[in-house]
Amino acid sequence: MAVWVLSSIDAILDTAATNGPWSRVYAGQIAATTSATANSGYVTSQRFPTAMTMPAMTSVSTFYLTHFRAVSSQAPVILLLADEYLLGTLNTGTNAFTDGVAMPSKLIEGASTQTATQLAVAVVSTALGASTSALTITYTNQGGTANQTATMTLPNSSAVNSAFMIDPHLATNDTGIQDVTSLSVATTFTGVVKIYGLIVLGLAAQGTGAASSSQAIGLDCLSAPIFPWPVAAADALGFYSFGTANAMDVVATIAGIGD
Repeated sequence: MAVWVLSSIDAILDTAATNGPWSRVYAGQIAATTSATANSGYVTSQRFPTAMTMPAMTSVSTFYLTHFRAVSSQAPVILLLADEYLLGTLNTGTNAFTDGVAMPSKLIEGASTQTATQLAVAVVSTALGASTSALTITYTNQGGTANQTATMTLPNSSAVNSAFMIDPHLATNDTGIQDVTSLSVATTFTGVVKIYGLIVLGLAAQGTGAASSSQAIGLDCLSAPIFPWPVAAADALGFYSFGTANAMDVVATIAGIGD
């Protein structure tokens, strides 16, 4: 159990020796995207087009990330690594909604816990038309209340891989989404939008000069009361940037241990 696995540096090293460590290098590139507005999440964000799939390992079903470092050709910028779930897809040209997965239950300290998004984003996967309209997201909130709605209007002609924060547009007192049950736009326009639910695993801040840092959320349990999220084999790890719509290259190193 993770209480033991991540209880000390010695336990981490012992588990790595027993189960074997996991590590990867990620290299990603993104073209310029579209900036957010007050009607589309406020904070400009991008989703890198390539996600990383957690591998299956013998005798290991759960991973805890202990290392995340990332550098970018763009500065300043915030980079985010997340356990990513596709909650639903909307063809805005036909208003055809394709249901995705619900946020999963995860084993936390031996108990199955229903998760909700820490962040939710609307990502453009086919460029939007020149005249967009209001997007309505119907969802089940963090407490299991169904038929909640969020409404936002994505910018005209939004470019592929533009990501728009849903959280500022959630219903009053809602802090996350367990499941998306419907997507629609008021008036159809060209494009495809995907809704992703994110559980944050790591953050990197790339500043100018020496003002840069990276942190895997997993090791905070050693110095602060923050329990790490377990990551399952076959989970998708998504990479996002915040604070810029510029093109950039990113290289990241990621490592973890299995339980």
